[in-house]
Amino acid sequence: MPDLMINPSDTPNPNARKFTLNLPVGETMLNLGSADEAAAYPLATDLFALTGVTNIFLTADFITVNKASDRSWESLEPDILAIIQNYYA
Repeated sequence: MPDLMINPSDTPNPNARKFTLNLPVGETMLNLGSADEAAAYPLATDLFALTGVTNIFLTADFITVNKASDRSWESLEPDILAIIQNYYA
């Protein structure tokens, strides 16, 4: 298995950030709007555990995370990256 690479990038929505991976995220598209909806998906469950995460979109080779407008990417992104890295470790 290749080493995991994650490329965070901005989206047109300032409250959404795209995390592109060099590994497949999933074969189906998932748009999860709450921790309850994410209960069957460990990666999404861990992301929703972060204060301020409001939506998670997973498909193909990327994950888009939406945050509450009162949260900063500077505070969330390191935790998001750590969760993704731990999930694929």
